[in-house]
Amino acid sequence: MEPDACTLLMKALTTAIMVLVSLHCPGQNKAGMNPEIFAPGVISTDAHEFSCTLSPDGRNFYFTRRVPEIDRNRIMVASRKEDAWNEPVILPELEEFESMEPYITSDGASIYFQSWKPFEGNKEPSMDIWRMDKLDNGWSDPIHMDHPFNPGKAMYISMPDNQTIYTTDISQGFQPTRIVYSVWFEGRYRDFQSVGEKINATGTEKYPCIAPDESFLIFVRSTPEISDLYVSFRQNDSSWGEPEKVELGLSRVSMPSISPDGESLFFSSMGERNKGDIYRVSINVITDLEYYRTIPNSLIEVSGKYSSRELPEEVSGSDTP
Repeated sequence: MEPDACTLLMKALTTAIMVLVSLHCPGQNKAGMNPEIFAPGVISTDAHEFSCTLSPDGRNFYFTRRVPEIDRNRIMVASRKEDAWNEPVILPELEEFESMEPYITSDGASIYFQSWKPFEGNKEPSMDIWRMDKLDNGWSDPIHMDHPFNPGKAMYISMPDNQTIYTTDISQGFQPTRIVYSVWFEGRYRDFQSVGEKINATGTEKYPCIAPDESFLIFVRSTPEISDLYVSFRQNDSSWGEPEKVELGLSRVSMPSISPDGESLFFSSMGERNKGDIYRVSINVITDLEYYRTIPNSLIEVSGKYSSRELPEEVSGSDTP
């Protein structure tokens, strides 16, 4: 089913807002080709920070911090006023629960995250995927995602401009891992589908970051000593191409995310002190790759419901988007 007029209007308004933000918001300098620590002393501090997501209007920055006072992970939010970021605070709706790795949808309507928050019927604690929906005065109560994401089967969320979810499959634990996607179809999320052997080649692939139009996929591939970002580009037949390493000049890089205006790539990197900082670099480190210049835009048709790749035959999954 094609998106209705209201959906198309909302997407157009969201795009217009993002353009205005990138052009007119003070303090939002363009990222360069060399990675820089993001908002040092405010967002990136002496604490351990990682995994971030920016609201579509560019005004609220959500990230994970290992809060020293309690030695637990919490999702933090920093708001921008004029040309500076305000001091981050713990996201009030999740203050009582260990939570991390936030992801805001492109329309700003929902935020996904991981948490050890208990839920009814859970006999043993598990690190599960949750969702909160945007309200006029904050966020809804956390909503526990069902199959195929839980219990404890998925880690880290990324979504294109439709309802497909890309994530890390940890159903076999943290070794091996693989990158998968789940398609929203007929009111349910379907079973995990692998993105293919070219990407899932070593059993260490994790932390997917999908382009809004699904034209490229950034992810992490690691060894015990190092982790790097790789990118795979969509081919003319809608398959994924051979991954290429993204040269950033840093080691132990992970958790990529793309800014709403499409101009910046955020990621986390573990430094010499064995703590994480959040970095920002121009998205041109991806789009300027020689291989990418040979590929036309919009290689895959995307509707408001699901992408045009062949869908699996069996339907199973959550009743909540």
